[in-house]
Amino acid sequence: MHEEAEALEKKQLFLQLAIIITALAVLGAGGFTWILTSRLVRPIADLTVAAALLSGGDWNQRVNIYRPDELGTLAQALNQMLCNCKSYFLAGNPNITKQKKFATKRNKLAM
Repeated sequence: MHEEAEALEKKQLFLQLAIIITALAVLGAGGFTWILTSRLVRPIADLTVAAALLSGGDWNQRVNIYRPDELGTLAQALNQMLCNCKSYFLAGNPNITKQKKFATKRNKLAM
């Protein structure tokens, strides 16, 4: 009888340990997902929004991503492209306001 009680106690201890390990694994996976989202997905979404605004004629758009990796390099390149496009179009074309209005109207119709 004593051995059965001891075996039942070990079984309950094992189940409690399994529940704790499972809970820690779920929390770890949630933490990993949060880190992945904040470090990778959010900057890509910011770059996508900036590119969409640029295509709509918003020359004042800037991306505030400062990282020492590929996303940081892409953000810097997009910001430089925005600056170059703005300088090129505004300096070379006095009718840019008309073209910007046309592009905005075209983009609205495409949606």
